[in-house]
Amino acid sequence: MSVVIPETSVSEPVQSGADLSAYEVSDPLEIEVALRALADSKCIVTLYPAGGERVLGWLAAVDMSTGRFVFETVEPIAPPAAPLLFVATLHGVKLQFTCDSAPEGIAATWLGLKVPPFIIRLQRRRYSRFEAPLGLPFRAQFMLGARLCEAGVDNLALGGVGLRLAPLDGKLVYVGRNLRSVRLALGHDGDIVVDMNVCSVRQWNSYLLGRLVLVGCRFEALVPEAEDSLRHALDRLAQRSMRAGGPPSKRP
Repeated sequence: MSVVIPETSVSEPVQSGADLSAYEVSDPLEIEVALRALADSKCIVTLYPAGGERVLGWLAAVDMSTGRFVFETVEPIAPPAAPLLFVATLHGVKLQFTCDSAPEGIAATWLGLKVPPFIIRLQRRRYSRFEAPLGLPFRAQFMLGARLCEAGVDNLALGGVGLRLAPLDGKLVYVGRNLRSVRLALGHDGDIVVDMNVCSVRQWNSYLLGRLVLVGCRFEALVPEAEDSLRHALDRLAQRSMRAGGPPSKRP
C-alpha cells in the first residue's frame, strides 16, 4: 500500500548556481545536531538523485561515530545515481546537503550513506544556538558606564549570546551599543573575556523570573582559546539537548 505524502511536505532545492557559501555549515557538532533533529522529528526529506525522479523519505538513523546515516524511503526504489541531493524543511529552516558518492548499503527501502562534510542551512541565524538551563552556572559580567552589571545567559551560540538582564540594567542597553571586556562564565569550561555588540533588545515576562529584558549580542572577535572554551560549552549543551530530545532553541 502506497503512503500518500502531502505536496507541501516536498522540499525544493535552492536554485542552481546560487552562491550559498555564506550558509555553509561545516562544524561537525552543528551537522550532527541538524541531522539528528531531522531523524528525531521524522521530518520528510526529499532526495534528488542525479538524472532521476525525486524520492521521499526520512533519516532513520545517524551515527557520527562511524560517519554514516540511513535514509529510509517511502516506497522501494532502484539504486540511485550519485550525486545525491537531500533537501528538508524543519521548523521553517531549509536544510540541504549532497552526498557525492554512491550509497554504501542499499536495500529496497533504505540507503546507507556517508555524513556530508558540510550542509547548507538557510535561516536567519548563521549559527545554531542552545538554551542554557537555569540550573547551569552560565553568567555574564560587564560594565555599563560606571555600573557593574551581571546577567544570566539565556542562550549561547558560536556567533553570540542571549542575556537576561534586570529591567533597571536593561534600560542602559540599546541596539548597536558595544559591550567591552565582558566576562562570560561557561561553567565547567571556565571563563572567557570577549567584546560584544548588542543586536536586539526586548521585554520578556518569565513565569519563574518575572519581568526581564532579553538582550541579543554578537561576539566581535574570539581568540582561539576563547573559541575553544565556547565550543566545549556548546558541546555540553548540545549533548544535554539531544538527551532531552529537543532541537536547538526555536525562541524568536
